[in-house]
Amino acid sequence: MRSSYPLPAAFLAAAVILAAGVASATIIHVPGDYPTITEALTVLVPNGEIHVAPGDYHEPELIVYYGMDIIGTGATPGEVVIHGDGDHRVLTIMQSESRIENLRITGGEGSQGGGIAILDGANELRDLEIDDCHANLGGGIFVNTADAVLIERCHVTSCRAETAGGGIYAANTDLVEVVDSVLLENLAGAYGGAWYAGRSGLTVESCDLV
Repeated sequence: MRSSYPLPAAFLAAAVILAAGVASATIIHVPGDYPTITEALTVLVPNGEIHVAPGDYHEPELIVYYGMDIIGTGATPGEVVIHGDGDHRVLTIMQSESRIENLRITGGEGSQGGGIAILDGANELRDLEIDDCHANLGGGIFVNTADAVLIERCHVTSCRAETAGGGIYAANTDLVEVVDSVLLENLAGAYGGAWYAGRSGLTVESCDLV
């Protein structure tokens, strides 16, 4: 049975704003339209996109719903950096079929997924750099969804899990495909420095593991 997750107050507030008729958008530019990714998420409609310009964004605890995409517009992922500041997970994906692309995610800390946690939906992570993130399970990426997840052309580096899955932890997931990616110098206290799969169909193709 899939667990239910309470909607955060920020998301409920966003729903009230939209219901009141405040303008929303299908494509939002940060910081052109809104100064932060957090603000952009409150007005983005389902299946919309946030395009993030190069820069440093100290915005941990970002929560993505309903097919919202976050895409960095730099020439490389390292030009758009989202910091967890060592205190919180950087990004959580819930009830969604989202694409997260061309970003660097760093300095995240959480019990399940220090960098990214995918808790529902078929989602795609593409061209990401995830580094220096820590958790009990899944230092870089934590996946717990019944749907398929694609991790493509991602670099997961120097992440640590206290128990399992220093780079990637996958549980209760039909399929997690890791393709053309690099898992480098990730550590786990007990199981799976690069990755750990519990009751999951995790496949690794054309990847470098060091």
